[in-house]
Amino acid sequence: MVSALVVPVLSVVVIMLYFVPGVFENNTNTDKYILKDYNGEKLFYLGEKTYSSQFYSRGHVKTIAVEKLDSLKKADRNFLLLVRKRNMEAVQDAPDLIKLDESRKSVLFKIK
Repeated sequence: MVSALVVPVLSVVVIMLYFVPGVFENNTNTDKYILKDYNGEKLFYLGEKTYSSQFYSRGHVKTIAVEKLDSLKKADRNFLLLVRKRNMEAVQDAPDLIKLDESRKSVLFKIK
């Protein structure tokens, strides 16, 4: 009798979790949710850009090498920066980055 209730109860729990904001959005491989408010600002991806970032930015994302990030920040302070979490050590000591959002694999920053 108890085993017959396991699947329906688990189904209800999963459905209820779906409606809790952020539960699934922050645990996905996509950049869809962190770019949901993207309005055409200059957008750079540190290192290699992902297919997801290209798609959800409508092709506006550009790549930038770690070595060129400082010169870009000096020239233009009005842009967004996407960084893969595995590359976070490259921007760890940057006090001028404000974290806007993150997913399981990427973090979105704005320059102060």
